[in-house]
Amino acid sequence: MRAHDDFDAPALARPWFPTSDSPTFAHRIALRLTLGATILVTAVVLVARIAGATVPIALVLSVAGAVVLFTLVQERLIEQGRYHEWMPLTHMVVVLVLLSIGITATGGVQSPFVWVYALSIAVEGTLRGPAAALTSATLSTVFLLAATALARPGTVPAGAPVWPLSTTTAFLISYVGMFYAVALVLSVLRLQVKQISQMALTDALTGLGNRRALRDHLKRELRRATRYNMPLSLIVVDLDGFKTVNDRYGHLRADDLLRRLAQALRRSSRESDFAARFGGDEFVLVLPQTVRAEALRMAERVRATIEDFALLEGVALTASIGVAMFPRDGLGGQDLIDAADRAMYRVKGTGGNRVGMV
Repeated sequence: MRAHDDFDAPALARPWFPTSDSPTFAHRIALRLTLGATILVTAVVLVARIAGATVPIALVLSVAGAVVLFTLVQERLIEQGRYHEWMPLTHMVVVLVLLSIGITATGGVQSPFVWVYALSIAVEGTLRGPAAALTSATLSTVFLLAATALARPGTVPAGAPVWPLSTTTAFLISYVGMFYAVALVLSVLRLQVKQISQMALTDALTGLGNRRALRDHLKRELRRATRYNMPLSLIVVDLDGFKTVNDRYGHLRADDLLRRLAQALRRSSRESDFAARFGGDEFVLVLPQTVRAEALRMAERVRATIEDFALLEGVALTASIGVAMFPRDGLGGQDLIDAADRAMYRVKGTGGNRVGMV
């Protein structure tokens, strides 16, 4: 889908940040996790200071304040509908740079806060996938090496033992290993969760969305249409004569026809449209940013696609199609489905193989 809340990464960043299901949503979650993690880490630092640790508290608070300010500015831009493609990568780099300043001031690899790098890697792996997690792990490695080099010998906290080179190298290797292990584990878990989620939202027979996917998708599209005052149309498609086909050819043949018909419907729709199997031989198409005339043309194209498909397959199959418009026919998802359903049944009652509106 290509609308206000969905953007591809720019060409330079695309290898590292492949298109997400909803980049804006993912980035907003990343911003909120950044705020939460910053507050948590700052609290840990304050507790450590109270416990007697030598921590440059003014610097830590300055770094935390800069992270919070940078995050809130991005949050405000997104609220204004001004999401930009550079935000995810820039956010990662800026946060890691600011974190590294704090790590440098607290001992480099001897800093008790090196583990905070893993939070960035975990967020990227969970929200954006393997490439972003590996990018975060690599940048964390580079910044930790730089922080360690700059921290020696002058910025190691007073009283802290100065590690020999072999010990420093061993800890660097262990931290780098942790960075990539976190990236791998979180990326694999994300892929598995995504697969499970897709299975829960996909009709097993046709590969289209199921009722739950339709409900969630329609809710998002209606929210977007309301916010940006955009049109939205919905089409309900019911096959005429499918029961006869089922009785004549059997369930296996009928299921195969439904499966291939769903593929034909997907091919005949636009990239921005969403198709779902509503149940049995009934399908629903959500058409964002589509006015009445365009919706009727799309519905007629779907009807002709089904008619041509049936002719090629040698089966007696047509479609009755109902069209509903937001906000004319309803403000909620169920209202639109009911309106299109009524129009579809009116068409079916007059012989079918037509397109109708309420």
